[in-house]
Amino acid sequence: TSSRTQGPQWVWCMGFYLRAKLRDFLQLKKDNPDFMSDEEVAQHFATVLAPHRAMISSDPYRGLTELTNKDGQHCPNSCPTQAWSSGCLLELLMELQQNFPVTMVTEQ
Repeated sequence: TSSRTQGPQWVWCMGFYLRAKLRDFLQLKKDNPDFMSDEEVAQHFATVLAPHRAMISSDPYRGLTELTNKDGQHCPNSCPTQAWSSGCLLELLMELQQNFPVTMVTEQ
């Protein structure tokens, strides 16, 4: 059976999920300015993106895979680097930069 039918983790979905989460954070900050500091928001996203940063750093293509197995483990049936996986996270990084230019997500 293909790994696709056994519930793999699609990497590209994380970009859309995190962009939605960023929009929620921005609305919460608008409604309650004391919700989180800009630094705390940026640190939250840096922490969540740390596994993706590690994957890019260790990948010979310097990209993100199409699929992972449980907990981000290697999926042998996955395309080793997939444009939409990287592209969706690049869109998130662009939105973070636009909203938090001074506290851009930094290396862990």
